[in-house]
Amino acid sequence: MKLLKDILYKVAMNRVVGSTNVAIQNICFDSREVGQFSVFVAIRGTQSDGHDFIQQTVEKGVLAVVCEEIPEETAENVTYIETKDSNSALALMACNFYNNPSDEIKLIGITGTNGKTTTVTILHQLFMNLGHKCGLLSTVVNKIQREEIPSTHTTPNPLELNRLLRQMVDEECTHCFMEVSSHALVQRRTEGVNFKTNQNVGVDINPDDLINDYDAVILSGGAEWPRDLPVPGRDLKGVHFAMDFLPSQNKVVAGDKVEEQILATDKHVIVIGGGDTGSDCVGTSNRHGAKSVTQFELMPQPPEKENKAMVWPYWPLKLRTSSSHEEGCQRDWSVATKELIGENGVVKELVASRVEWKDGKMAEVANSEFKIKADLVLLAMGFVGPQQNLLEKFGIEKDERGNAKAETEGEKAYFTSRNKVFAAGDMRRGQSLVVWAIREGRQCARAVDEFLMGSSILPR
Repeated sequence: MKLLKDILYKVAMNRVVGSTNVAIQNICFDSREVGQFSVFVAIRGTQSDGHDFIQQTVEKGVLAVVCEEIPEETAENVTYIETKDSNSALALMACNFYNNPSDEIKLIGITGTNGKTTTVTILHQLFMNLGHKCGLLSTVVNKIQREEIPSTHTTPNPLELNRLLRQMVDEECTHCFMEVSSHALVQRRTEGVNFKTNQNVGVDINPDDLINDYDAVILSGGAEWPRDLPVPGRDLKGVHFAMDFLPSQNKVVAGDKVEEQILATDKHVIVIGGGDTGSDCVGTSNRHGAKSVTQFELMPQPPEKENKAMVWPYWPLKLRTSSSHEEGCQRDWSVATKELIGENGVVKELVASRVEWKDGKMAEVANSEFKIKADLVLLAMGFVGPQQNLLEKFGIEKDERGNAKAETEGEKAYFTSRNKVFAAGDMRRGQSLVVWAIREGRQCARAVDEFLMGSSILPR
């Protein structure tokens, strides 16, 4: 058990009602799990608000409540702590409760759109086979050395995260490799956990130094090079890649101040691209208060229901409507953008035409050209490969699609054209599915192990 005042170390408190000199046995943010000697942290979620269950936890005998607003009626035998951000408070409390395990282990966090699973899988397998005791926290599975623990989230909640880190430290693990999702960052799950941040290879770190200082380097990042729109007017202000638009909103939601944030407020927004990223642009634009949101897709409108007998085992082609679309959006298919028109260097209109597809080839429909107002144009047309400047700074050969060139079979499996440098996952094959990330991560780990040790017992 720990004193509440010690668990609250570094937590920003606006007001305290009651004593913090009480012994706490556990921390809960689920009202169903509280009991005597518990502290309950009320979290505002998307489906429910923990503040609505404070009285229920009091009736169960909770000793303390951490919340963003203390109830008007309080119980005499309960301590109430008011904080600005319950998510942040929960994360810091979890660190303190488990004696800050991240201070006692080398913690490597991988974040980004693609490539997280590949990277942590490779690193864990390599370090384990080199004799290090390691932990793994991933979308697919958590591991303490070789022991597998089911994973429910890409990044565990703060209590589970710190509990697992403490268990790793107690079992003498020296390293932990973990995926850090953008959602986890927004929810402050990793607050209080120590990472070495802002290390951009190719900018802050010279690739040559990595190659000289280490026995092997694996390129296993995502395919983050966005597909561009080569039409007249592309260079006008107000035309942006989706991934220049979306991350800044995540930072604002997390409480950060973003200078020159791209906003859709009171604008006619055009989203080009019909995938998940385009859907996120639609939802964010609606939340900004856009005047209108229109989403164009080059391909024909998919059927509402897939023909399961025809598509299995491949990903079914069918019309997908997200919650963002339901909030408000005009969707249109078989539309090709021809030009962007501006005034004083700022985009004002988009010129497009209808297209039709025959035998896999696209053709413009005669006399189908039209114009639409456009104050903000967001390009969400997918990704064509990894960031080219990173590959160029490593000086490795690329394939015809701009990916790191490396074979998957033979004696030189996953080797790039530069000695000691390997490539796997989306950086090698282009944007793909997590199952490929897992497969290539495991196989690349074996290839590096064979390169370093002369042989390998790792599975392929």
